[in-house]
Amino acid sequence: MADNITKKDYITITDTKVMVGGKETTKYRGCDIWCVKDLPILFKDIQTKVKQEYGSAPIEMHILSSGTLCQGAKLGTPSATHGPNGWVQFVFANGTKTPWVFRYSYSSASACAADCAYFCGVSVQLYSDFRSGVFGSVADAITPVVQVKPKVVNRSGDVTTMEIDFGKQKLQFQINASLILKHKGK
Repeated sequence: MADNITKKDYITITDTKVMVGGKETTKYRGCDIWCVKDLPILFKDIQTKVKQEYGSAPIEMHILSSGTLCQGAKLGTPSATHGPNGWVQFVFANGTKTPWVFRYSYSSASACAADCAYFCGVSVQLYSDFRSGVFGSVADAITPVVQVKPKVVNRSGDVTTMEIDFGKQKLQFQINASLILKHKGK
């Protein structure tokens, strides 16, 4: 079902604008989007929090009002059919997309269309368990790999002390060459 969802079916929020179908808007599925001017600001806060936790910030947040119901913070395959159920998805600069994650079932489709963007965003911003549900399945794809080269700090007999500098923190460890040789030779 989720494969049939197009840009005109969901709200796209960036750090500068709110769009549906690639065009800036204040309406979604015929309803005024609640707090539409605050959504880019909210998204910037989400970007900061996600970057702190995963090392990479999303470039877009997608909000979908769907007829597909799910149970709390679960990955799913929503339909593009308008309904009272709010779903959220994020996109990263490297092209990675999170799966659609169910957020909440509203009293009506129009309430979902009007309120979901704000409340989905607040849920991602405030609740670490919801963020885990959204980003956990793509953490490996969005977390940058850092390659470091340890430097030798001290050599004393068979023991070498090495250090890796991570900027704010340094990690020191020791390698005992005689234990390594014993292990290899058994």
